[in-house]
Order: sequence, then C-alpha cells, then structure tokens
Amino acid sequence: MNTRSEPFCKRAHERVRVTWPVKLGALRGWTRDVSDEGVFLELEEDVGAEADVRFDIDMSTPLGPMHMHCSGRVVRKEPRCGCTGIAVRMTDSRIEVTSWRN
Repeated sequence: MNTRSEPFCKRAHERVRVTWPVKLGALRGWTRDVSDEGVFLELEEDVGAEADVRFDIDMSTPLGPMHMHCSGRVVRKEPRCGCTGIAVRMTDSRIEVTSWRN
C-alpha cells in the first residue's frame, strides 16, 4: 500500500509558458501559457465571460514561423495589470506554416 501523500493537481494537461502575439477580433494581446486543450491569453481589453471566441496566434518555432487559427470558450477571467487575462478551453485549432518575410 502506498502511504506517500501526493499533491492534488486539477490540470489534466501540462502547460508550457510561452509568449506569442495573439489577435482576437480587433483586440491584441499575447499568450501566457498553452497546453493540449487550452491557452491563457492576456488581452488589451475585456471580453465577455463564458464567451465563445476565435483568435489567431503567430508562433515562432525552430521550424520557422507558424500561424494557428483557434476557437474555444472562455472558462475564466482575471484582471491583470491594465489588461484582462482569460483562460480558454480550445474546441478547434489548425496550424498553417508561413514563410519568413524578408
């Protein structure tokens, strides 16, 4: 029998801290962290709670720049130093490879 105490973890997927530019309609912001099923965004302005959202992320990767089109649902909002943080559970995403612009 294992008597060792293990900490409880609510998160089902590991999160990776990364800062990439984000566009959500006319709003601009950046990612704070991403996981397999979600993303935390920090935006210039407020969005509605429990809102369905569509947004784009421009990613710099070792393979070159990529653009990800996403949709999801806002599951949490947090005020953040002059911006709004939102946790989004992604329902759909697709990645397109973009070429470097000279």
